[in-house]
Amino acid sequence: MGKMLYFDGKSRYRVAADGESLLVRRDGKDLRRYPIRYLTGLELKGSGEWSLGALQLLMRRRIPIVFREMDGTLLGYAHAKTDAGRFLPDRLRDCLAVEGFLNEYSVWRSAVERRLSLRVARHLRLGLDDLRRAFLVQRIEQLLTERYGVRAGGRWAEAFQAEMEGESTRFLLSEGFDGRFLSPGAGQLQLAQDLAWLAFWREYAGLFTACRRSRGHVLGEKLAFLGELRQQRESGRKDRDEFWRFTLGQLGVWLGDYGL
Repeated sequence: MGKMLYFDGKSRYRVAADGESLLVRRDGKDLRRYPIRYLTGLELKGSGEWSLGALQLLMRRRIPIVFREMDGTLLGYAHAKTDAGRFLPDRLRDCLAVEGFLNEYSVWRSAVERRLSLRVARHLRLGLDDLRRAFLVQRIEQLLTERYGVRAGGRWAEAFQAEMEGESTRFLLSEGFDGRFLSPGAGQLQLAQDLAWLAFWREYAGLFTACRRSRGHVLGEKLAFLGELRQQRESGRKDRDEFWRFTLGQLGVWLGDYGL
């Protein structure tokens, strides 16, 4: 697997293309080379200068770009056109007929989820030797119980994930996906469920870690924490949809690399 390349905007930079690499010069001083084959995406903040050749190289190699304000506010995404513009649901329907595709997809989805849950593990100061979903959810349950007195915290996590699955189903329907992608079943993609878990790690698990910084089991703290979760769910739809759209774009790029 490759890696994301981040530009935090703390220094000015200039990016140019050199063959199959990006050349990055920061503050007019150091020069670094990033081979394009090792990149899965870029996230850009602040001021920088990009050559047209560098942007064309990223689009030719189907490397997506995320644009953010300095405070982290999402501005938008840039994606390459994939597979002559074929509709992604049509491509996935064809893929289901390919022997071994579901196993390959599972590997791709696990890698994406691992990158997101790794951030959670770091916030929780957990050892990085166990990133299994069940283990991290169990650890979240313990923190909720210890800091907020929320018993059966794991069921809270399951409830939030289930709510996200409702949101991901709405999103997929709006993007033209049909029922075979929306409900679990043998020989089917569990796309709604997969997107829901990705959103869970991205949004709510980060908020769960806030309970590490609280003291005691004060009811006001508990209600404030749960109120923050509710506000995040209600206000984050647009940003969440953009995240899912970006993820589907990455899936489309992966399908091209897979040969479909």
